[in-house]
Amino acid sequence: IAGLDQWQDALRRLAEAVPPAADGEERSDDGQHAPALPIGQRAHALWAGLADFAARVTPPAAARLSDFVAWLEALLDVTGLSVQERAAAHAPSAARDAAALDAFRVVLDALVIGAQVLSGPTEVRFGEFYNELRGAVAGARYQVEAPGQRLGAIYAGNLAGVRGVSYRAVVVLGLSEGLFPRPLSEEPFLSDLERAALHAAGLPLEPRLRSDQQTLFYEAVTRATEYLALTRPYLADDGERWEASPYWNAALSLFDTQPQVVRAEAGLAEADAASPLELLVGAARAGALPSLGAPLQAAWGQVQGAAQVLRARQATAAAGPFEGQAAGLAAVLRARYGPEHTWSASRLETYGQCGFRFFVDNALQLELRQAPGAGFDMAQLGGMLHTILERVYQQAADPTDIAALVSSLAGVAGAVFAEAPQRQGFRPTAWWVAQQAEWLEILATSLEALGAAAEGFRPAHFEVRFGFGHQPALTIETESGAIRFHGVIDRVDVAPDGGLRVIDYKTGSSGLTAREVGEGRRLQLPLYALAAEQVLGQGAAVDGYYWSIRQGAASALRLSKFAYPKDDPQYLGLRGAVAVTVQHVGAYVQGIQAGAFAPAPPPDGCPPYCSARVFCWRYQPSTHP
Repeated sequence: IAGLDQWQDALRRLAEAVPPAADGEERSDDGQHAPALPIGQRAHALWAGLADFAARVTPPAAARLSDFVAWLEALLDVTGLSVQERAAAHAPSAARDAAALDAFRVVLDALVIGAQVLSGPTEVRFGEFYNELRGAVAGARYQVEAPGQRLGAIYAGNLAGVRGVSYRAVVVLGLSEGLFPRPLSEEPFLSDLERAALHAAGLPLEPRLRSDQQTLFYEAVTRATEYLALTRPYLADDGERWEASPYWNAALSLFDTQPQVVRAEAGLAEADAASPLELLVGAARAGALPSLGAPLQAAWGQVQGAAQVLRARQATAAAGPFEGQAAGLAAVLRARYGPEHTWSASRLETYGQCGFRFFVDNALQLELRQAPGAGFDMAQLGGMLHTILERVYQQAADPTDIAALVSSLAGVAGAVFAEAPQRQGFRPTAWWVAQQAEWLEILATSLEALGAAAEGFRPAHFEVRFGFGHQPALTIETESGAIRFHGVIDRVDVAPDGGLRVIDYKTGSSGLTAREVGEGRRLQLPLYALAAEQVLGQGAAVDGYYWSIRQGAASALRLSKFAYPKDDPQYLGLRGAVAVTVQHVGAYVQGIQAGAFAPAPPPDGCPPYCSARVFCWRYQPSTHP
């Protein structure tokens, strides 16, 4: 095919040089006379045939994937290639090639189905089709049947699917009450008596409590030509006895035998193992590999290792190398999270809440793939509300004039909401206008509440950044050494005597308590109080709290009134909150550097945005919406 252009060109020039002549007769190579065409006419015919062949083997530049598949299937049957016939003609490899061609056609069918489901009628270039085909073929497998034999196979399906087909052996499952026969119930809006009356009046209604399950059972048991096995569960999930189906009892009355009771925890006899895998499962339950399993020693070691992992992960407390203990990575982690690393409070809070979540989200940097949807999420909403409050205060001539702040709110919020879909990356829904009005009202109420809670403090600094670029980082000394932080403080108020109060806006209100700080699940507020002192250099921090925008109220946690535990005098007030936070920070960094990432679901459940939630064996959904 690579030389088609050259052949076509040669034949074309030959046809042009020797014009077609009258019909004649030439002698064939075997000496017999045969009708023939003059050389010019034969060149014309060969050139036309070759041009037609080239057209059929040349793919289109761009087409739907299904069209490329149709072209390729037609190419397999092009005269001169005859792939199927040539494969069958070579006896030594005929069976192998036939199986490979069958598998290849299955691959082509799968490509067409995949394109219809995923991309529809979209056109692709030939190179894209070739890459898709090559990848699909690389992942395909085929199996050659031995001469005169069929590959063993088991059909699993419902009873309706075996009608009219005979099998050497048939196994019918679930012959217990409530499974088979399936219980029937009357339709709630039209009883069977009413159906019968309407049927008698001429309406084509049939009783709902009529079933063809007897016929199905008869057809199922008569499909077997040699072997028939009937099975049923005899214990329900709660351990209560499960009554047998009437079909089971009827079948049992026909045979002079007793059913065999099989318990999942019992060992499996070697002769009863249908496969090496089933033998290994039975050996794992019995705790020992039988003598016939000697060739399975390597697999048995893997099963024992997997059982050890499973037992560890089913234990109440997470511990050990199968529960996030990655001591082998300690050298890498110390280098990555060493003294020069700059932390954010939220990342260490993540570690304090669940080490495994920190490992997945931050160390591995995996992100949960979310299905696209309309509307904004809580993080996007928080970004909008923070921006609105920041601009309202920054644009105000007097940030203590609450009436002026509320008056400017509509204009500021309107501008933020207008740019939010593009900046935050979401698609507004039909409720977007109503949602803006709702949050505008919530923000106005929250501004008024902030003014009422001033307590003599005056809003002075907004979006105070530290640790980014050339900005100095917050540095604290811990038992693990000096640790650096960066962050953005939402707001710093100043008292008449120069004392600083840190306020951090929150969209929600859960988990904002002194206990959260005392137990190390909230680190941000005490760290931001220290950062306000270091970055602003205008006075000492004297208070701080989280502000719930939705609730329009300060959190129960006030740094000036911190006490946890209450009977320990060294952890009182803002300095006590800072002291306990520094202890947690040092322990967390030390644990991260040592590779201690055990999963630990928070008391109120795991957040839905945790990247590990789709595979974590200890994931517990959050109780908060």
